[in-house]
Amino acid sequence: QNLHWNMDTWPRAKLSTPQIAWHGREPVLSVDVSKLGVVATAGSDNEVRLWRISMPAREPSELFLFLQELSGHAKPVNAVRFSPDGETLASASDDTMIMLWREKCALDCPTK
Repeated sequence: QNLHWNMDTWPRAKLSTPQIAWHGREPVLSVDVSKLGVVATAGSDNEVRLWRISMPAREPSELFLFLQELSGHAKPVNAVRFSPDGETLASASDDTMIMLWREKCALDCPTK
């Protein structure tokens, strides 16, 4: 049996492309998502930024909530990766440095 699609009667989807300036106007070079839903971005602005996925979002621009900027690299950051447990973030830069980032509380807070 042959199926023929009539594109004139096919339902049209509304699509929009959000313009998000995650690192000012500098390119984002790497993105990783932790199992806890934290998004890390690496940029040409020498920074690592952390975001939280915000659901439900009324507008595409509200989908990501800025959490924190991690500074320390002297050149563009090319890669970010979370550890499998999501507690450590590694960033690698053109400055030849690999930095490991952890929440301060993960090191200083007493455990229950």
